Amino acid sequence: MIVDDDPLVRYVLKKILRNRKDMEIVAEAGSGLEVLKLAREHKPDLVIMDINMPGLNGIVATRQLKESNLNPKVLALSVYSDQAMIRKMLEAGASGFLVKDSVSSEIADAMNAVTDGRTYLCSEAAEAMVKGNDDASPIAALCRELGLSLKEIEVLRLVAEGLPTKAIAVRLCIAEKTVEKYRSSTMKRLDIHSVAGLTKYAIRKGLTSV
Repeated sequence: MIVDDDPLVRYVLKKILRNRKDMEIVAEAGSGLEVLKLAREHKPDLVIMDINMPGLNGIVATRQLKESNLNPKVLALSVYSDQAMIRKMLEAGASGFLVKDSVSSEIADAMNAVTDGRTYLCSEAAEAMVKGNDDASPIAALCRELGLSLKEIEVLRLVAEGLPTKAIAVRLCIAEKTVEKYRSSTMKRLDIHSVAGLTKYAIRKGLTSV
């Protein structure tokens, strides 16, 4: 079920999901007030939930869903990756968080992770949580120092530990092409041109002891 007060966002989501043979869009709602009624009628396994909606926001609507006997998985959508908002949404029962700018490239990974019972945070949300929890943490400091995202740092670490692209994709709940993109952007940013060079760099920075 798709929940968003913007008809254009709902249209784009339907267009993105149209070709998925393993999934059917059973309902769509334009406000949080409709969510519980439609969920009881259609019994969705997954709800893609906008957060900022008039009348009843996505946080309250998610909490109502999770407290009902339906208990579907919830994937949150927002324009902003605000740490407090992410935390509230996860506390309400959401299993994933995507900013709308990343929807087209990440929604398949996010949906697969959430329906498999895992938690998924897009890179912007993950960075917001890291910085909000401990702005002085080694990983957060390294992100700032290198100008890399949290996901890029994670890919760097796993490449250095010898994991192949497919294994990294599974570990981080992202597509193999996304792993390759992060590896390429990291190598370009660090001016390193081989996996061996990345490994030496990761060891020097304390990301791995391999």
